[in-house]
Amino acid sequence: MSCSNKERKLLNMAGRIAIGSGLNNKHGTIISKGGKKIIHGCNQERTYCDGKMCCSLHSEIDAVRKWKSCFLRGEKIRCLL
Repeated sequence: MSCSNKERKLLNMAGRIAIGSGLNNKHGTIISKGGKKIIHGCNQERTYCDGKMCCSLHSEIDAVRKWKSCFLRGEKIRCLL
């Protein structure tokens, strides 16, 4: 499977974002549109999600939560992957 230059650029960017994770297994996620980064996220240590304590926050969920807070302000819409 070959990647386009835009995809390769986004994958490299996700790798650089993953370095910001404080966990041993580092993961980064990019939400993009048209080959341009909109939001990014990385996995994080213990966090609360919907009032429940989780062991860790996946990078995908971190990115979706950031996207939701930026683009769905005030709306009662649940985002599911």
